[in-house]
Amino acid sequence: MDLVIRTDANTNIGVGHFMRCLALAQAWKDKGGKVTFFTACDSEELLQRLRDEGFEVQAMKCSCPDPADLEIMQQALSLHKNAWVVLDGYNFDSSYQAQIKEMDCKLLVIDDTAHLEHYYADIVLNQNLNADQLHYSCEPYTHLLLGSRYVLLRREFLNWQGRKRKIPKIASHVLVTFGGADSENCTLKVIEALRRLKMPDLEVRVVIGATNPHTDAVAAISSNSEMHIRLIKNTTNMSELMNWADLAISSGGSTCWELMFCGLPACVAVIAENQTSSVRELAARGLIIDLGHSRTLNEQRILKDIKPLMAKRKLRLAISEKGQQLVDGKGTQRVIDRLRVWPRKPESGNTDNDTQGIRAFWNSRAGLGFAAGTKDVVSKQIEAEAIAGYISDGMRVLDVGCGNGITAIELAQRYKIDIVGLDFAEKMINEAQAKANEETFNGSMRFLVGDVQNLPKSLGLFDLIYTERVLINLPDWQTQKKAISNVSHLLKENGFFVMCENSEDSLKKINRMRESLNLKIISPPWHNRYLKESEIEETVLPGLVLEEINDFSSTYYFLSRVVNAWIAAQEDKEPSYDAPINKLALQLPSFGDFGQVKIWVWRKSKKA
Repeated sequence: MDLVIRTDANTNIGVGHFMRCLALAQAWKDKGGKVTFFTACDSEELLQRLRDEGFEVQAMKCSCPDPADLEIMQQALSLHKNAWVVLDGYNFDSSYQAQIKEMDCKLLVIDDTAHLEHYYADIVLNQNLNADQLHYSCEPYTHLLLGSRYVLLRREFLNWQGRKRKIPKIASHVLVTFGGADSENCTLKVIEALRRLKMPDLEVRVVIGATNPHTDAVAAISSNSEMHIRLIKNTTNMSELMNWADLAISSGGSTCWELMFCGLPACVAVIAENQTSSVRELAARGLIIDLGHSRTLNEQRILKDIKPLMAKRKLRLAISEKGQQLVDGKGTQRVIDRLRVWPRKPESGNTDNDTQGIRAFWNSRAGLGFAAGTKDVVSKQIEAEAIAGYISDGMRVLDVGCGNGITAIELAQRYKIDIVGLDFAEKMINEAQAKANEETFNGSMRFLVGDVQNLPKSLGLFDLIYTERVLINLPDWQTQKKAISNVSHLLKENGFFVMCENSEDSLKKINRMRESLNLKIISPPWHNRYLKESEIEETVLPGLVLEEINDFSSTYYFLSRVVNAWIAAQEDKEPSYDAPINKLALQLPSFGDFGQVKIWVWRKSKKA
């Protein structure tokens, strides 16, 4: 399978995007894959490095938002059917992503700030520590890879896997590196500060990036310095330099992950606005020393922070150990593994049980209102109405996996009930509580953070508990079955569990109909493992009796996923969830067995 990478490097944006794509490309090629770079890059040295690695290189003279950029990519992708496309750069906006996705390819977007209005990628990768605190507006199929588990490191670093760093009493070997560009010339400021230390044993190695416009000025002052200093231009052995050093003075960005993997204590300056939150978070966790922003960086600030770090061995040891614990060097391989097995087979579900990724996905959708659970708002209406049919005044009700509270709030307004909403995504709960504070209810309502896999008995017992597309987020039937059992422990005798979940069997029926009409099959989102009806029917759960199977959504899914999809295909358009024929299902009774979402009703039997 081909990997097509679109990224740039120049004096304005530096080389960070370029270098982490290089790490991904190396790992892909090591697995036998072909890699092509499309790049607007100012440095011939960087382009030659790609060629030396055996990658195909298409040098571009334009970059997004220039329309020619997208035209070039669309022409190229017509020759790379079913390839993985990687976009790394803040200029590749939502529209660019959407049009790339239309080219019959899979899309990985490498991101840092969740700055776009919407993400159309199959996978969004953000390796920063605060990634799970960001809000990503994305497609239901989008898989989020968030946090330092997915740090991309080049091959040169992985050769140092598992090595323990020796921490000397005094740090006398200092590495200075401010990325590929260093537009503020922080390198020069650091050299001037180090000259004032007057340390006879001090050795300094300075890395000059491929697009650094201040090379001559740095070289001039270094050659006239009494300090032992060596300049290195556009190095390809950064890992060796980091392992030589006792301490680094660096810019933020991807270099921080390399420093932590090597266990090299560092003072770090922000040289681009997108680095600010990440550098602050790293400093707050004791992983680096924060030098502040490059615009305000001066000799006094540098000396104030570097002198204690050079002298305090225990401080450097603590920073070194924390860094190596955080970055294990397996991130690149984890990303490659995800790409190579994509798409997930419907029957395999979420086999890696990436709970953190699933929680981050739902947190990212907390602010989407009615569309937080699904963009198909008509199906959401039908589901809420079906669940409401089991509710009556006076009940005590638990909504497990309540999301941002849409269904629970509607029920509390319609009935005089005591209802509790529970969800493992904290941002969903915050959103739900904020909505509830603006409403009035016939009964009472509260929202709590909690998990279906560990339901607290302190909640008490309920007359009715329901889930709405919740169990499908669990990795396998054993875990799903255990969750059903957990729910049963919170039911009163003769209480009901209304289990509103997706059916794999009905999806297969829908897909057979779609295939007969030459429509693409529908696959479950990456984080879902739909329920198999045979597993449910063949399972005996102590204390629970399966009383009803309600195929309430069959008419809707037949009309929306088959009829409406076929009509749209004849007009060469994408089917709309708002199409009139879809809304017709709200007025028709349910027929057939096409309900992608069904309700299984369990009753808690009397104690033996």
